[in-house]
Amino acid sequence: MIPEHHVSYHTPVLSGEREPPYDCDRLLAEFDGHNVTYELFDHQPIFRVEDALSLNHTITGLDVKNLFVRDKKRTPFLITVLSGRQVDLKALRHAIGASGNLSFGHESLLWEHLGVRPGSVNPFCIINDTNHKVTPIVDTGLFREPMFNAHPLRNDKSVAILGDDLKRLYTVWGKNPLFIDFDNFEK
Repeated sequence: MIPEHHVSYHTPVLSGEREPPYDCDRLLAEFDGHNVTYELFDHQPIFRVEDALSLNHTITGLDVKNLFVRDKKRTPFLITVLSGRQVDLKALRHAIGASGNLSFGHESLLWEHLGVRPGSVNPFCIINDTNHKVTPIVDTGLFREPMFNAHPLRNDKSVAILGDDLKRLYTVWGKNPLFIDFDNFEK
């Protein structure tokens, strides 16, 4: 059973939590302000990649999945890969120089660093990392096609966006992602 506060991003901020700097509307305004090319789609809330497969959508672009992980020293990472990838966290740990094993970050850390709930993790939530604590890790496979699909900080919407625009946004936002070729990394 999915807890009620996971149903969508429109949930109130829980007691003791900070309001994230960006929500979907402010993110889309950020896209517009930086001339980002995107198309917005409304749909039922999606919590996992498998849920997206059940949608009869006409969203163009590659589908992605996102993982919020941390290492032994609690250093957080946001991993964005093609939806069909199996990510070997042990091998990735060595490739990125993480301290100890990688494990999934707790929901409270996800909210604290990225301002989203489980089921709404996406490459754009890095904008809410105002303290620059989270390192984005991006699968270079996202750039095989011009566009990819991701949630715009809430799981009942998706945007089809140009991969080059994501790279540009990371620069504008002062983020230094690690781009990894997962096609050759896992072999």
